[in-house]
Amino acid sequence: MKFFAPIIVGFIAFFSVQVDANGVCYDPDHTSGKSASTVQADMKTIAGAGFTSVRTYISTFGGVDMGPIITGAGLTAVLGVPYPQSDYQEQMEAAIKAANAGGVYAIMVGNENLAGVSSVPSGMIDVINQIKSRVSCKVGTVQRNTEVIGNKGIAGWSDLVSACDVLGVNAHPFF
Repeated sequence: MKFFAPIIVGFIAFFSVQVDANGVCYDPDHTSGKSASTVQADMKTIAGAGFTSVRTYISTFGGVDMGPIITGAGLTAVLGVPYPQSDYQEQMEAAIKAANAGGVYAIMVGNENLAGVSSVPSGMIDVINQIKSRVSCKVGTVQRNTEVIGNKGIAGWSDLVSACDVLGVNAHPFF
């Protein structure tokens, strides 16, 4: 068994480069001085590493819209609209603007915002439908596998899923 385990690990490592999952989640908050130039540098690094798409948790910060920076680096964007946060409308407008300019695969409303809730926040489905009426890209939400698997306790779940073109699932080995 001691000999077999390294062979399996090597086999998985070898074939993992063959996987066609070339996206990465991105958050510009890894530096204290985030700016358009730090995001541009990050996108250059991401593209240089062979990734082809980037999912964000937000679409704009401090007047910097991330969609054009991502697509300008030749990457496909999946832009986040944090909901229900106080600036979600500003985030939504930046995502819609980027989507209408091209290069955006999807806009995702909410990220793990259903953790520990008993119902979908009022207005979330309306926001998804509003965005869908203004763009041609896919619109959806990203939730934890915990809520996706155990959705029976979340009122409005099936209405939320029905409103979405795409459902992103964050799969955590814990929670």
